[in-house]
Amino acid sequence: MILIRIRIFLTFLFLLVGLFCLFFYPELLGIKLMDSFPLGTLVSWITLILMPLFFYLLIPQKDTDSFNRKSRKTIQLVIFLAIIWGVFSYFLSGNWAFIFTNSTLMYVWLGYTGFIVIVPIIVFITVLIRRLVQLVF
Repeated sequence: MILIRIRIFLTFLFLLVGLFCLFFYPELLGIKLMDSFPLGTLVSWITLILMPLFFYLLIPQKDTDSFNRKSRKTIQLVIFLAIIWGVFSYFLSGNWAFIFTNSTLMYVWLGYTGFIVIVPIIVFITVLIRRLVQLVF
């Protein structure tokens, strides 16, 4: 139980650091790590992986409830999509800075990124609501 809480805390801490860098230190994001690989890409990528991972860790693991198992499987899929997000984004944009010349592909990228962000939140909220309903009734 202690290890799970430590994992949740560390995941949340690193998620907050990533979000803090993205929103409050945009000048850091333009630093080039390699020839055409900006630091912002790495920070965004790690943050997108940590977000569904954080919600995954919050859902009870040893629960026999099929709804929680399906919720965890859904978030596992989203974690996988977050892991391949950078490579997918590179193939869509043609560069590691994700500067799009084709606006249609940009909308695909926005939808893909939005899916990674929104689905874990929705799944976690439904798990919370379901748990609250079970406690009340």
